[in-house]
Order: sequence, then structure tokens, then C-alpha cells
Amino acid sequence: MREPSTRKEPMSSLSDFEMLLPVWNKTERSKVMRHFPDIGSMIASNWAEMVSSYLKRDLEYREDLTELTSRVDYLASGLDSLKKELSTCKESIDNLYEEFTDRPIIKETRLFDIDEEFEVIEPLPIVIEESDDEVIATFPEVEVFAVGSGEAEAINNLKREVSKLYYELINTPDEQLGRVPQSWKRVLTKVVRRVGNT
Repeated sequence: MREPSTRKEPMSSLSDFEMLLPVWNKTERSKVMRHFPDIGSMIASNWAEMVSSYLKRDLEYREDLTELTSRVDYLASGLDSLKKELSTCKESIDNLYEEFTDRPIIKETRLFDIDEEFEVIEPLPIVIEESDDEVIATFPEVEVFAVGSGEAEAINNLKREVSKLYYELINTPDEQLGRVPQSWKRVLTKVVRRVGNT
């Protein structure tokens, strides 16, 4: 009867191979190869799987990086457009500010007196227009205006102009006045009268 062979069956699992790693050196190489006749194919197969996995991950990373780069480029383009729009808005605001500051300040008020010779029946609506170097006071209903360096001076000058116009109109017969001066006369006699006159 033949004695059982003491030769071990070839080991083909990588875990079995890892158990013998401590003996993997130059002097024992042949011994390892005897135990693992398929070691080359096992290493090649495992290496191929590792490389394939690495390449797959690398491809995914590259795709992710490409998508990320595309998004960054899109955001950069959007930021450039936003900067241009903000620059245009700033320019428009600056222009509006300059236009606004260059405009005169206009307000409305009323005159409750003219001078001691006149009684105000109805307050006179006037317009005050302030610019950098002068103030213009206007009584629009009779197209009278006066200028001054300040609001008080302009109003006082306007009162004198209203008084002068009143005397000119009241002392001129209606038939000698044109249509517009006649309308001024009607307005003035409605809102003011000389003291002592009824």
C-alpha cells in the first residue's frame, strides 16, 4: 500500500499567502513558490483589481473635478456680470446725486402781511426757490418774483414788488389794461386791500 503523499495541495487563497509572508525573502522564495504555484496569477489578479479600482476612483474624481470647475467658472462669470451691474448702478446713483444736489430747493409758504399800508384778506401763496448763491421768492398768481441772498431778504423784496404792482394796477383804468394785467388786478384786490379802504 502506497503511503499517503506528504506534499501539500497548492494554496490558492490570498489569505493563505498572507500567512506565509514572514518567510518571503530571497532564500525562501523557492519554498514560497512551491506552496503557492499560482502566486503570480494571484498577485496579478489582485493588482489588476486594485488598479481598476484606482482608475475608477480617479475617473470619478476627474469627473467631479470637471463639474466643480464648471460650476466655479459659472459662478465667476456671474460675479463678473454682477460687478458690471453694480458699477452701472453706482454710476447712475452718482449721476442722480449730482443732479439732485444741483437742483434748487423749492418749497411753498404763505404771506400773511405785506406792509403797514395793506391788510391781507387771504394769505398769499408764494414759492421759495433756493439755489447755491441766491433765493427767489415768487407769487405765481400775478407772476411777480424777487431775489435775495437769503429767504428773508427774498420775501421782503417780494412784498415790495407786490405792493408796487398793486399800486400800478389799481391806478390804471381797466380799459387800459390787457387781459393778463386785468386778471392780476382781480387777484390782488381779492387777497389784499389798502388800510382805510372798504
